Amino acid sequence: MVHFFQVHALRMKQLLVFSVERDWCSVVQNLLDMPFENAEADSFFSKLSYVMQDKMSLLHHAVRRKCRPMVELLLAYVPSSLTKGTDSGLENFQRIMQFKLQWGNLIRPDMAGPAGLTPLHIAASMQGAEDVVDALTSDPCQVCLQLHLKLV
Repeated sequence: MVHFFQVHALRMKQLLVFSVERDWCSVVQNLLDMPFENAEADSFFSKLSYVMQDKMSLLHHAVRRKCRPMVELLLAYVPSSLTKGTDSGLENFQRIMQFKLQWGNLIRPDMAGPAGLTPLHIAASMQGAEDVVDALTSDPCQVCLQLHLKLV
């Protein structure tokens, strides 16, 4: 028997994939923001990651379309609620970094997809995808390094 939350996550996944495949960056941003507005991000993203197991990630879809803006959005995703407000720049930065440390493993350029291929593998094998490779390998905040240091 399929539970309501699994259906909800499945539909959300389908909406996200549909939007990524049409290069609708604003729609993807809004769809990803929804769980954070309702304070149900923990349960939602665990269900969404369960539904997307053994499938291509959103980043894989964006890379296959050679859509650099979507790749950059997914890699640098931060809920809109964290970037809005009257807090100081340092407080915003701290909240964003806390988000990246907690949720940074959801969308990574080294996530294995079908046949063990990462988005970087796919982009490197495609002709005319140099800007996508550049987007996948640039990490201005060095979030991957910080995550690695935290785990060590």
